[in-house]
Amino acid sequence: MDLDIVIEDDTVFFKIAGPIDTEGGSELSNKFMEVAGDESLKNAEFDLSEVPTITSAE
Repeated sequence: MDLDIVIEDDTVFFKIAGPIDTEGGSELSNKFMEVAGDESLKNAEFDLSEVPTITSAE
């Protein structure tokens, strides 16, 4: 899984490519939490067009 994060003004853009597995899901969660702490960001946009599968595990 590849992750690109771009911030423009008050919007954060996440572009994710490749399958999201359990490990990748944990990585995404950590990155989302980092960005969520930035109070200047009001919007988020997610590009999942290149994500063929998302695996969940408990």
